[in-house]
Amino acid sequence: MSHPWRGRTRCSSGGVAFVAALAVTYVGTVGDGPSADRRGLTSSQAQAEAAIMTDSDLDALPDEIEPLVGSSPTDPDTDQDGFMDGIEWVLGTSPADPTSIPDPKPAMRSYAYQVQDQIRVFCGVFPADPAMVGCFRFLVGSDTFRNAPEGDPLTGLGIVDITSFFTLLGTSFTEAKFHGLTLVGFNVDLPTYLLVNHGQLNVALAATLADTPVVEQLYLGVQGTTGYVLGGGPAMPGGAASFAIQPLDPVPLPQDELPEYCEVGFGNATPVGIASVEYTVTSAACAPDGLLYCIDADCTALAGQTFVLVDYGFLQSKTQ
Repeated sequence: MSHPWRGRTRCSSGGVAFVAALAVTYVGTVGDGPSADRRGLTSSQAQAEAAIMTDSDLDALPDEIEPLVGSSPTDPDTDQDGFMDGIEWVLGTSPADPTSIPDPKPAMRSYAYQVQDQIRVFCGVFPADPAMVGCFRFLVGSDTFRNAPEGDPLTGLGIVDITSFFTLLGTSFTEAKFHGLTLVGFNVDLPTYLLVNHGQLNVALAATLADTPVVEQLYLGVQGTTGYVLGGGPAMPGGAASFAIQPLDPVPLPQDELPEYCEVGFGNATPVGIASVEYTVTSAACAPDGLLYCIDADCTALAGQTFVLVDYGFLQSKTQ
């Protein structure tokens, strides 16, 4: 059996310009044993790759991410509610709260954090069975991408579709089963100089999973000398009213105090360019509860700032 996304780009066309500068690498973990054989890897190669991103409890969440999202790297179901941590995270419920019960449905989720001089974007996809992935796109955007094939760099985002490039390097990934369907996680590493040089990056995914259009987007930015991630924002279906900020340099969740996160409220979206929208922050404050919290970033200073994101309608069009 081939890699789940190999050949799964039969959606709207996209270019691959600027790929050399993106310098994407694709690393991950071998989940359960059979996946190594179907990718044509020997056992020794699979073990070598597994050492890069270890998934000790085989819940599709790599060990290095689990402390950041509140789950245990040695227990596949941290809160013992019958749903493994990986599926809870991808479906947007808490893997550490037994009262937080997911609604199993097609979904994607991403999480960005810094590893040395790389921005590592971990992405989870469910279901990722080859026959059920009708389309998959990975997009990176910035308002400084002047040669991007999509978008309008003069007034909005320039967007580069890097799907065909990173799938060529997609030789390892995390994997788990839920209700007989496959949950897959994978990593894409972007060099931090892209964020430093360009000031912002939008990382977006668009897919058709089990005949359902699904999109996901992260905004990566710099405030002073601190990199941060804005996630769960208005690029999501329904136009969420607020989203949260986390430091790009990860800090494990505090053990003896309530975590706090920077909740950011938005005004109405304004179209800018061909495939992007601009939001103005109307409120920004640290709030109790949640997994993203205010560390190494001045949350209140975000009030009044504007953020340009890939338009949700454009992302959805990529799933066709």
